[in-house]
Amino acid sequence: MNSSTVNRVTLVGYCGETPEMIYIKSTGNPVCNFRVATHKNYKNKEGVNFEETIWHKVSAWNNLAEYVAENVKKGSKLYIEGELSTSSYTTPQGVRKDSVSIQISELKVL
Repeated sequence: MNSSTVNRVTLVGYCGETPEMIYIKSTGNPVCNFRVATHKNYKNKEGVNFEETIWHKVSAWNNLAEYVAENVKKGSKLYIEGELSTSSYTTPQGVRKDSVSIQISELKVL
């Protein structure tokens, strides 16, 4: 197994919603969840310019969660560093869904 792997994400984007702070029942630790929008520009086959918005699920924990709750609001421009995290769940209809989010290690309001 290769021990020199990297799981690192860097985003500069805009907060798309007011961050939601919750506390984990088992530990009491705070976590703040929100989405960040980034944009991708491209041209289609006909040469028409388009801008695509990509939404990223983001979570901040503990002291960083408290900072986010106090300082980040919808529309804030953010610099984020973190790592990808995956999880899965089953819907009430029995369908398995996978989810990818970014666990923040560093955040700056720009």
